[in-house]
Amino acid sequence: MVAPVASSGGGTPAFRFSGAEHGGKEGLSEMMKKYPNWFSPHLHEFWGQAEKLPFDQHWLIALAAPRPFIALEGTSDQNVNQNGVRQAWLAAQPAYAMFGATDRLGVNWAERPHGMVQGDWDALLAFADKFLLGKKVERRFDQFP
Repeated sequence: MVAPVASSGGGTPAFRFSGAEHGGKEGLSEMMKKYPNWFSPHLHEFWGQAEKLPFDQHWLIALAAPRPFIALEGTSDQNVNQNGVRQAWLAAQPAYAMFGATDRLGVNWAERPHGMVQGDWDALLAFADKFLLGKKVERRFDQFP
């Protein structure tokens, strides 16, 4: 199971829909400026032009298919672009559909800034109960703010 928490600009949100030039919060340009050592030295070639990337964050999510994947994000996280998360989540769905596992691709939004709170743990454990232990869980994992 994969469960990134408060992943910000270098994680779940698609670069094409994040950053100053694409709706705000941390995007490719901001991440390259703040954390150049986190990425390939060639990524700077796309500074200010994320739409020209040959791939985006949804590829990383799709690589997890058909394993359970839940993005745990905060509604007031100063670093994460909600639309960027949504676009990456939607773009990864075809990979999960290929395996008949679209229900295994989830997202949860807790009321919090950057970090992790009890609501994240509750969602993570419920998701694990459902997909790793086969327990009946009433909670939904496809809701966006």
